[in-house]
Amino acid sequence: MPGRKVHHGAVDYKGQRFGRLEARACDPKNPREGTYWWFVCECGNYVSIRMTNVFTGRTRSCGCLRKEYLGKYRKDLQEFLDMRNALEMALGLVDKSNAEFRMTLDEIDRLGRRGSG
Repeated sequence: MPGRKVHHGAVDYKGQRFGRLEARACDPKNPREGTYWWFVCECGNYVSIRMTNVFTGRTRSCGCLRKEYLGKYRKDLQEFLDMRNALEMALGLVDKSNAEFRMTLDEIDRLGRRGSG
């Protein structure tokens, strides 16, 4: 649902919503890199995003959506690891003196990327 033309044949998307983003103003970056627009996210952040990424759905927020997803993923993963470790200890499958399992946030992120590809 394109709006009126602004400059150089670009379409005015002001006020239109794309995921959590609302278009505010055209960003006059290098036209060879594509058309960029300034957006305000539902969380209040302002970001300049290439319209191709918005149209394809690659970008749906300022980054807050990813942070929320990763936070939930980490919580779910930690609950799973806690249950698995408790079960292994109850069944005597691990030495209780060495039963603690730790992962860094980078390791968790790598697991998330591996599962999403």
